Amino acid sequence: MKKIDVGFDQLELIGQISDIHIRNFRRHHEYRVVFKTLYSDLKEQFKGKSSLICLTGDIAHAKLDMSPELVNIIAEFFTALAKLAHLIVIPGNHDANLANPSRLDVLTPIVKALNNPRIHYFKKSGAYKIADTTFVVMSIFDVPNRYLKASDVEGDTKIALY
Repeated sequence: MKKIDVGFDQLELIGQISDIHIRNFRRHHEYRVVFKTLYSDLKEQFKGKSSLICLTGDIAHAKLDMSPELVNIIAEFFTALAKLAHLIVIPGNHDANLANPSRLDVLTPIVKALNNPRIHYFKKSGAYKIADTTFVVMSIFDVPNRYLKASDVEGDTKIALY
């Protein structure tokens, strides 16, 4: 189990975001307007609480068809969320070409370039301990028979992410 230090011992609140499907270059103004509201709402909800954000897949829409605009808006999004709380990111089927697993997914180069210690990219299946909570990731890159079972993981609070 990989342990991740987030600066607190007890997790009080989790914000979960999924299936954003950001297009390559269309509607980015609309995304930014919605994201601004999201940041404001999360900031208010997280006030005074030990919190983190789980961004659970399908951030991009077009699998491996990426534009500079897409890279830019995803980088902005990740950075803004990580300012509010530690950010867990897991890939979805739209963030990679599952038919060709040798190809790099959309999110890896963005996370790597940001090099932000508050952004945690859980690309592989496994157990990740954050504060008093164990996150069990079932990655789209792995076959289901390799997923951990709840009984294989110690701890009182376990959250499965797929």
